[in-house]
Amino acid sequence: MNKKRLEKTEAGELERFDSIIRWKNNIITVDPAPASQRSSWRQYQRAFKQFQAWIKLNPDQMIELRAKQLSSADLIERGWMEDKVLEFKREISKRSEHSSVLYVSTVKSFFMANRMPLYIRVSRPPPAREREHIPTKEEVRKMIELAPRMTKALVMVLAESGARIGSVLQLRRRHIDSQGPPFRIDFTAETMKGRIPCIGFICDDAMGFLRRWLVSVPDDPEVKIFDITESAVERQIRNLGVGIGICQAKGLSEFSSHKFRKRVQTCFEKARIPANWADRLLGHVPSHSAQAGAYSRPAEEDLREAYIIAMPYLKIF
Repeated sequence: MNKKRLEKTEAGELERFDSIIRWKNNIITVDPAPASQRSSWRQYQRAFKQFQAWIKLNPDQMIELRAKQLSSADLIERGWMEDKVLEFKREISKRSEHSSVLYVSTVKSFFMANRMPLYIRVSRPPPAREREHIPTKEEVRKMIELAPRMTKALVMVLAESGARIGSVLQLRRRHIDSQGPPFRIDFTAETMKGRIPCIGFICDDAMGFLRRWLVSVPDDPEVKIFDITESAVERQIRNLGVGIGICQAKGLSEFSSHKFRKRVQTCFEKARIPANWADRLLGHVPSHSAQAGAYSRPAEEDLREAYIIAMPYLKIF
């Protein structure tokens, strides 16, 4: 049985319990559920199944036992479930402290949704400080060499526009202007994190990769250019980072699409682009300060000229 089918089967078996259904209804609150809620639910399921296998009780049995314990006058019996969860955490901590916090949060969420809260407070360990690294042109070129055709176009757009991955994946044919260089990208409100439209640009080398990919995309202005999920793209980019050896060489835990956004910001700074203009090109939500919010109003042509100044730093090929 393949992995996706196995996960679906296991999820179905778990959801036959009333306590699990109540829990799920607390996490997935709308239909259709947004990707963030579906992702959280899958993560909770995986963690909960490990706890269930460890404690050797099904979900409804856990709730029945918890209800009985809470009605007891014996303090030791009342705290039995908390003690077991902390024991489980200690075992998981031997492998990963961060994972142990996730598992405890999962179990607490399950009991809370069933109105049987656990009185446990778990502090999250301080996050490991990630080493900063801005990908160089040579490193991006190596990624392009390894990447499949669609990912080549995607990485080039990310590396030269600085746009968020979620915004790029929402782009349709009509959002790309074929006149350039630089080539204008229309990030409409529905594509943007802050729901504020903005414009971006890419250089001619990125446009070349994009055009080669568009040959295989239906010639419809409303069709999405990149038919792939954000998690799948991030996985490909992580693999590319490993493939070219950048993670090992620079001591990075992983390579993410956000590194390209930092790259573009750095290129704008090297080109002495005003910070407020760079914010608009990167799609940052404008601040409410007098300088950025009230007075800085660059026209599209101003932003285009600013991008042209930065092109020698931005172009990959």
